[in-house]
Amino acid sequence: MFGRPLSRPAAEALHPAIGALSACLPTRKQVLQAAFLIGEPPPEPEDVIFRNGYDLFCRLCPALPANYWERGAMLEELFRPILENAQDKSSVLPDSAHGITASTAPAMIQAYHAIHWALGARAAAMALYSAPP
Repeated sequence: MFGRPLSRPAAEALHPAIGALSACLPTRKQVLQAAFLIGEPPPEPEDVIFRNGYDLFCRLCPALPANYWERGAMLEELFRPILENAQDKSSVLPDSAHGITASTAPAMIQAYHAIHWALGARAAAMALYSAPP
């Protein structure tokens, strides 16, 4: 549908809510350790999850109005639950100083997925907003 972004903007260039999610994002190494600790398969790489979030948001988005204000409002309404889910998942992340335990590992993996989905969906929303009517 639309070209996917080749890179993600730096956290400071993003909306504060998205920047906060990016800042608390577990590293790939931490998530691989968490998955190993609880016997889960390794999660997909960041770019794959990001791309899946991007693609799914584009597919779920209905026909957009030509008016940019209405388009923005619709995209915001569609994106809000994805953002809130990522915020909920990131709010229960364990303190990195305490290390990864079997009880904190699932939360870390879920947050990793939710945040990358939200980043991909955000990129899709921005592309859809800027697309010609």
